[in-house]
Amino acid sequence: MPHNCSKCGATCAGIPLVRPAPDPEIKALLSTNLPPSEAQKAFFRETRRTSESRLADLEARIADAQAKLDGLLQERDSLVWNMQRCTDVLNPVRRLPVDVLREIFAHTMRVAKDSYSVNSGMLSSSPLVGVPYQWKLGMVCLNWRHVLLKYPRMWSMIDVTFPPPPFGSWNHKPQNNRPYLVAAGLLAMHIYRSANHPLQHRIDGNT
Repeated sequence: MPHNCSKCGATCAGIPLVRPAPDPEIKALLSTNLPPSEAQKAFFRETRRTSESRLADLEARIADAQAKLDGLLQERDSLVWNMQRCTDVLNPVRRLPVDVLREIFAHTMRVAKDSYSVNSGMLSSSPLVGVPYQWKLGMVCLNWRHVLLKYPRMWSMIDVTFPPPPFGSWNHKPQNNRPYLVAAGLLAMHIYRSANHPLQHRIDGNT
């Protein structure tokens, strides 16, 4: 039957709980409300005193075993972490040639839906700037970023979405211009990175 650990309260399922059999005299007295005799009191005091020293010894041994267990668990976690790092380093993606990476990136141009946008909302004083997939791919790792920066074709597709103004506010002036300036700066850098590659663009006004 499951029971709770006396130390941490955790449920210990499948582990039998072993309790020492009570002394017959204690068991007999606990079944009544009679006071123990003087001889019984002396006996129980002595039993409690010797049990306390035994308990202290067990507590010390348990603490020592727990310390050893904690050390083993820490060593195990360190080994698991190191094995995972080795697995990451040996990942075949790291060995993909540049031309293969470029071909994979080119396929994302056909399915990606992200665009430059500023999500102002009706009550937002801090609009959010949306950026297309090229920037997100470059954040994966340094190698991908280097490949993207030297691949103008990836920057030849430009997608811009202008959000609609808040309802009934066609002459609405944004409270914070900085997100729009950030989006414009990123768009300018995007065009610069396309170099001399022919541009493809889509502009959605949503007005």
